[in-house]
Amino acid sequence: MIWQRPIPHAKGIIMRGILPLLLVTLMLPVSAVAEPDNSDERRAEAMERMRTFRAVLITQELDLDEKTAIKLTARLNAIDDKVVALEQQRHAAQRALREATRAGSITEKELETQMKAIIAAEHALVDVRMEQFEATKGILEAEQRAHFLGLMRRIEQEMHERIRDARQERRHERRGMDEGPGHPPHR
Repeated sequence: MIWQRPIPHAKGIIMRGILPLLLVTLMLPVSAVAEPDNSDERRAEAMERMRTFRAVLITQELDLDEKTAIKLTARLNAIDDKVVALEQQRHAAQRALREATRAGSITEKELETQMKAIIAAEHALVDVRMEQFEATKGILEAEQRAHFLGLMRRIEQEMHERIRDARQERRHERRGMDEGPGHPPHR
């Protein structure tokens, strides 16, 4: 995992003690994002914790001072709403496609409409990722910017894995609640 890498500098002594506690605190509410029926307030809280998680990792990995970290975080946070909206559009189109396919009622027109929506959202996400990279200009040095690209991808993958795991855990919990007297086990 990303945050388990040792920190080679003096401020790393402080970060090694604080970072594990901070990460545990930050990642607890991932299930709020994983659940489709949660309130906007819980989603906003989870999003804020994920932003903090990202800021800590970027600061650590790129060895940023406080001023630089704050400036970069502010720029990235301003772009986050675009990413969230595009991911929601893509997921909605994927869900509609999946539901129509499962029902056996998908038409050629519906297939094309949903696929175009999915692909359009993915293209727009690429543009937003470029915008994130451009936001680092004037803040990070060239070497840091190069490292930033891979780091953002790893952070994104880590977040998606945690959300996926939280969803699977919630499904498992719900299935466990349904099973028992009068409820057949899910298969």
